[in-house]
Amino acid sequence: MGCFLVVKFVFFPANNHDADKKPGNGTSAPPLLTLSGIIIKEESLDNTLNSSGSLKANEEVEIQPEVAGKITELYFHEGSNVKKGQLLFRLNDQDLRATLKKLEYNLSLAIENEQRQAELLKINGISQQDYDISKNTVLSTKADIEFTKASISKTQVFSPFDGRVGLRYVSVGTFVSQTSKIATIQQIDPLKLDFSIPEQYASLVKIGDKVNFRVQGINDAFQAVVEAIEPRIDVNTRTLSLRALYRNTKEHFLLPGTFANVSLVLHSTNRALMVPTESLVPILKGQTLFKYHAGKAEQILVKTGVRTDTKVEITDGLSAGDTILTSGLLSLKPDQPVNPPKF
Repeated sequence: MGCFLVVKFVFFPANNHDADKKPGNGTSAPPLLTLSGIIIKEESLDNTLNSSGSLKANEEVEIQPEVAGKITELYFHEGSNVKKGQLLFRLNDQDLRATLKKLEYNLSLAIENEQRQAELLKINGISQQDYDISKNTVLSTKADIEFTKASISKTQVFSPFDGRVGLRYVSVGTFVSQTSKIATIQQIDPLKLDFSIPEQYASLVKIGDKVNFRVQGINDAFQAVVEAIEPRIDVNTRTLSLRALYRNTKEHFLLPGTFANVSLVLHSTNRALMVPTESLVPILKGQTLFKYHAGKAEQILVKTGVRTDTKVEITDGLSAGDTILTSGLLSLKPDQPVNPPKF
């Protein structure tokens, strides 16, 4: 019989130190991330709406005569202040005054005649009709006198309010008509500030609200008070028009027609929860934050409100005292274990 040779191969496992190690085998886990964070506190916040507007005179009028005539006197200087009721200029009224004097003479004669006729009527010396004619002459003459006086008054033009006169466009001797422009008067203390806001903020403004504004060339900020609100929305611009008043003092003197950058505080709160802008992580459904809780980075959905240059108001999803993470957010996963944040 033949013989068979049996060969056995024995394999010894290599001592591989690079093999994967499991925590259950006594090996260490990867180090946890240490990120920056902040503790949320309540802050004061003004919800401010920015707009643009224009300053206007409180009262403004273009001085024009009521009747045609030649200017005989000018009683104001360009750029000067005038008082309400102050005489500004006078037109030639010599013909009207002559007519007035004639009518006053006629009235005296008519009154004397009416008195004689009354005595004659008592003794039936004249008819009632004759007396009525003389009485009507007195009344008619008085009416003519009143009409002439009214015409004379129209040759004198007075300032309708306290204000400042602008440039003069006529001289003494100029013949003017009812359409001639003599000058303008503007009341510049206070000034009106007209501006508009989008219609969605219409319910947030009211009479008495403070308005801050700035003008070009002056570093100071000015404050006005809302005086009137248009009772309708402009259908073309979908905006609401407002008017505020500014006390135009000598210390900060402004001119009508000036462009103004307006800031209107819609509401204020002392309990706003503000987070840094960079702490927000946008997702398809909105905005999220990573909150540190129980050793993990918990991702939460939040609602935002007012934005400033560096912060965003959180209106839902956070509470005062919560800790949020502000760095390394793109590398985080929901509920990932992390070290306590650095403040």
